[in-house]
Formats: sequence, C-alpha cells, structure tokens
Amino acid sequence: EEDLEPNDSIFEAKTLELGQSYEGGICNENPDFYRFLTVGKWKVTLTFSNEEGDLDVYLWDKDTNQIKLDENNRRIGSFGVEDVEVFEGEGPAYITVLGYNSSSANYTLTVEEIAE
Repeated sequence: EEDLEPNDSIFEAKTLELGQSYEGGICNENPDFYRFLTVGKWKVTLTFSNEEGDLDVYLWDKDTNQIKLDENNRRIGSFGVEDVEVFEGEGPAYITVLGYNSSSANYTLTVEEIAE
C-alpha cells in the first residue's frame, strides 16, 4: 500500500493496526520497517511466495538499530523456507521484513492480538 511507503528505515517505520492485513513488497536491498503499539501478546504473520523470493520477518531493536537478539544471542523472528513466517511476542514492537540474500517479493503482513 502506497500509504505505507516510504518505510525503508527505522525512522520511517509505519504504524500497523492490530488485526489488519497490509500488502507490501521488497523490491531492493532495503528492508521494510513497521511498528505497533500494544501491551498484550501478539502474533506476526508474513505471507509470500518463495517462488518469487525468500522473505524473513524479525523483531527490531530501535536503540541498537539491528535485529533484536534473545538471551542466547539468537535473532528473534521467523526466517524459515516456507511461504508463511510467524512469530509471537508481547508489548509494543518494531519489526522488519527483509529479503534473504537480497531476495525481492510481494507480501501480506498481519499483526494480531493473542487473547489470554
């Protein structure tokens, strides 16, 4: 969606409404950045076609300007080889969608609240 561009840096991160789906695309080496505000638990779902390009989605650390790491220094996110990437978290967050090895592809991104 054009109203979500530009969003190629953390400072241009667009705010997502929980429960909405957004259409986007990675068309160069720059990732897309988003943010959402919630105090509860959430689930991010990124849907795309691996035939078009392999995309990944990660939690972003705005303070260090890099992918957020867990207590074992592993990246927090979803970076598999399927057409759907999913991960969960809690509280307000920044996320990034990027192409693995500079892949390009269109995608649908959804952030949902998880009922407790």
